[in-house]
Amino acid sequence: MRRTAWTVEADYRYPSVNPVAEPGPDGRRPVGETLFQYRIELPFAVWLGDASGPRTVLFSVRAPTSATTLRLYWMAAFDPAVYGDGPVDGLGLQAVEDRIWAPDKKIVESQQPARVFAATEVHRPFDALGVAYRKALHVLGFAG
Repeated sequence: MRRTAWTVEADYRYPSVNPVAEPGPDGRRPVGETLFQYRIELPFAVWLGDASGPRTVLFSVRAPTSATTLRLYWMAAFDPAVYGDGPVDGLGLQAVEDRIWAPDKKIVESQQPARVFAATEVHRPFDALGVAYRKALHVLGFAG
């Protein structure tokens, strides 16, 4: 974990299954390892390297519209040296993203956190990036 006055960064290796790969003879998709490179630009932007494949970047920015709502902007970039310099198949990309994120949608939409800094939460080691982000927000004056 790396931290500066305006960033929180961490790299995480995850075992992963390619959701669009063809299943093997056993009916399972191949398992590999994914390196996600997280960079939070405080207070409301997140850069995620390699999330959509090698040399890709997902970038999201949150724009608060009230104390409890926001507008989310989500952008994706692909290295033309790897993916070619033609137009990106937007519908194909959306289909892949839907397959990856759809299982989480129900869980995320059921969460109704009342406070950003809930004292009753229990954190595990894999929550370190989220905890560092919340601490950084607190330092910037975004107390819960």
